[in-house]
Amino acid sequence: MIKNIIIGLIVAAIVALLGFGWNYFDSTRIISPIDDEKVSQAIPVKVKIKDNKSILWIIVKPILIDKYFPHVKTKLNDFEWEETVFVGPDELQHKEKYKIMLLSTNQEVSDRFDNYLIKSKEEKDWSGIKLPNSGFEILGYVSVVRIK
Repeated sequence: MIKNIIIGLIVAAIVALLGFGWNYFDSTRIISPIDDEKVSQAIPVKVKIKDNKSILWIIVKPILIDKYFPHVKTKLNDFEWEETVFVGPDELQHKEKYKIMLLSTNQEVSDRFDNYLIKSKEEKDWSGIKLPNSGFEILGYVSVVRIK
């Protein structure tokens, strides 16, 4: 009985590795939060960075609207990066879904995100921006549910 359980676990692990691909565990990706996690407004987002040759940004996107909210960036490499990210407005009327995304950007897109953050802070207007048509790659995302 125990032998069958152990064999089953080994087979499951091999299937999981083949399904994800060996590179999944050695790639740049969001580690936490996990998909469909219920979160508060301020949450830590943890990213594993491997072989980074570009500028990485964590951005938040409400599922129901086509606006993006850049948060933080890094150019660092080969480490785990954790930042606090704000999901949704201060006053939340009901549960809302968001995507927390990890983007690799060129300098032009990164400058656009920087300018948005500077202008938003000065004007105290965090209305979000649209993504450009090019100059970035989505490396991964998780969907979360913001609760009160």
